[in-house]
Amino acid sequence: MGLLVGAGNVGRLFFRGTDPGQDVLRLRTVTAARRPTLTSGDAAFSQVAGLSPEVTSISQHYVVDEEIIDPDIDPSTWRLAVGGLVRTPVALTYDQLKAFSAVERFQTLECISNRIGGTLISTARWTGVPLPSILERAGLAPGAVEVVFRAAGGYSDSLSIDQAMDGSTLIAIGMNGHVLPRAHGFPARLLSVGTYGMKNPKWLQSIEVVDRPYRGFWEQRGWTKSAIVKTGSRIDTPPSGSAVAATATIAGVAFAGDRGISKVEVSTDGGHTWTRAQLKTALSPYTWRSWLFRWTPTRGRGQADVLVRAFDGRGIQQTPRLAAPYPSGATGYDGIVLER
Repeated sequence: MGLLVGAGNVGRLFFRGTDPGQDVLRLRTVTAARRPTLTSGDAAFSQVAGLSPEVTSISQHYVVDEEIIDPDIDPSTWRLAVGGLVRTPVALTYDQLKAFSAVERFQTLECISNRIGGTLISTARWTGVPLPSILERAGLAPGAVEVVFRAAGGYSDSLSIDQAMDGSTLIAIGMNGHVLPRAHGFPARLLSVGTYGMKNPKWLQSIEVVDRPYRGFWEQRGWTKSAIVKTGSRIDTPPSGSAVAATATIAGVAFAGDRGISKVEVSTDGGHTWTRAQLKTALSPYTWRSWLFRWTPTRGRGQADVLVRAFDGRGIQQTPRLAAPYPSGATGYDGIVLER
């Protein structure tokens, strides 16, 4: 049996069609994402080598899933079934889904298993259909509590009915102007705001409205149900161990889900004192925010312990307490050591 399973996976790996993500996405009606008006200080960020780009390319966007090999779904036979507590169950074809009015937005996604200073976080320009318009077509019946999203391969998760009916929740069908790539969920995936990636199933097959709380794939394995993104910050540059003779540019990104980032501070003495960093205008309320700090070391040789911390849009500081990703997301300050 093991040999047969192995042979089946090899076949899926080597005998598959072209990745749909190579094609440009073409829709009848789409509201384009608008880039914010830049300030005079934003220009400084374009000169920082090693700083993460505001928008991650498709090839560099992080990918994490429980599938060994991504499903290869035929859009001509695929259906998105919408049922459960609805007045009129529907099964949308791929063309019907694309016929809905769509929107674009810049949004950062972070994996709940991302460690402090980790790279399982990226930003893309997503295109999707607002979920409420799909649920309204089916018509919600009384008693709805949660909405369950099931994917090819058996993965599932859920959102509260309030989250599902929020206009910010999308069924994504495009990424960075292209058709949604296979690795990111072609033909459709969920895209909610303020939550870790685990709440956004890829390769969607069905949407079911239910009358009770639902335990998803990772919840059944002990991970948190809410999966709300925790405020975090990361140092991108310079690399730890770098020698600094004159002024150094320390820079990185900070993210707090849909709460935004209001302030970033940097310490060069291991957390004894903190100085405010410069912030770049965020691409949207749902993206990370770039920051930079110019530091001129004082006279004398030795090491400088550099730390970063962020404050969300409500002014609440990220926690310094070190915690592993399991079960609800990592916490603590990212840091590097510089030689002077």
